[in-house]
Amino acid sequence: MHALEAVRGEVGHEGLNDVSLPPLNLLGAIGVPLILLALVLELAHVIRLRRSGTSARRRMPPAVAVSAS
Repeated sequence: MHALEAVRGEVGHEGLNDVSLPPLNLLGAIGVPLILLALVLELAHVIRLRRSGTSARRRMPPAVAVSAS
């Protein structure tokens, strides 16, 4: 382990003092299932839209008239 001023006082080195990173990144372990869940939910949404007869196209809101001054 290498750190600037991590330990104060007398340090005794005995044996191998290397600390490795964990085998799997914690954010990756949390993020991958969340991405898979989002894809499954999106797929379920598209399937429900097709069954109801509504197209999955993006609908635009009605135009609003703006007066010029």
